[in-house]
Amino acid sequence: MMRRRSALRQINMMKKSLIFKEGAIAPLILLLRSASDKVQEMAACALHNCAAGSPVNQVSIVRDGGLVPLIGLLSSRNDVT
Repeated sequence: MMRRRSALRQINMMKKSLIFKEGAIAPLILLLRSASDKVQEMAACALHNCAAGSPVNQVSIVRDGGLVPLIGLLSSRNDVT
């Protein structure tokens, strides 16, 4: 069971790396500035999922300008549920 979990984690990390290598960061960061609260929320969730547990992806998000719009979402007055 532990080997299976480890293998699944490894596959998950490879998928995350591939997604970012294929250029997903910039479009997701652009979507953080959408007029739609729901689109912003979904883009933030996608970035979170790809960055979780991946320091390389985290650095990529910051390097590509994602930090400012993410912080902006945190300080917005919109209540998204």
